[in-house]
Amino acid sequence: MTNFKQLQVRLLSEIRSRIRNGDLTERSLARLSGISQPHIHNVLKGTRYLSTAMADQLLATMRMDLADVLSAEISDWHRGPPDARYRMIPLLQGRIGEGEPFPPDTAQESYVFAVDAVEGTEDPAAAILGSDPGAEFIFSAGDLVLLERSGERRRDPDDGGYWAVDLGSGSAIRRVRRDSDMVYIPNRDSGPDRRDWPKISCRDRRVLQLIRGRVQLIVHRL
Repeated sequence: MTNFKQLQVRLLSEIRSRIRNGDLTERSLARLSGISQPHIHNVLKGTRYLSTAMADQLLATMRMDLADVLSAEISDWHRGPPDARYRMIPLLQGRIGEGEPFPPDTAQESYVFAVDAVEGTEDPAAAILGSDPGAEFIFSAGDLVLLERSGERRRDPDDGGYWAVDLGSGSAIRRVRRDSDMVYIPNRDSGPDRRDWPKISCRDRRVLQLIRGRVQLIVHRL
């Protein structure tokens, strides 16, 4: 019979395995879960207690559920073909938010997504959101987004999507409207008249520097 202690042991074993294989670091796990890195380090060493609430946070961060932990074969998917059920997506270094420079394209860490979540996504990348008072209510600091960075889609952004934009003085997730060489970037305070919306003049090559990716998926921080 499996008890809660055994479930915790299996969860920590999976985390240690991913760290050993280079798919995860204590630093990235701390940033994504909201648990301090020293505490995670001590929990993995066995010198600190892993509470139920923290175990839930780690499960959500690693996109696992109790069915994964209950399975005696919990690590088999990881040792098998990397694209069998999950895919490692580059995690951009930095945050998208007010006063935050847009993260560079280079990434040193990765985030695990189910293959179904990224299927058909061209040049995907993940990014963490920072504070942004002008964001829509569905986005919050600490959330993680999956971005599609297709140049074709960024040149002709659809009206129904949310887009990661580089504003120069900061970065944000916004709806955008492109009209010839003008890109309109409304925020939550913008009215119905497009002429009053914040806008940036740019030609085609500048569009790709301004519009950096379309939000395909949001992972809310618990």
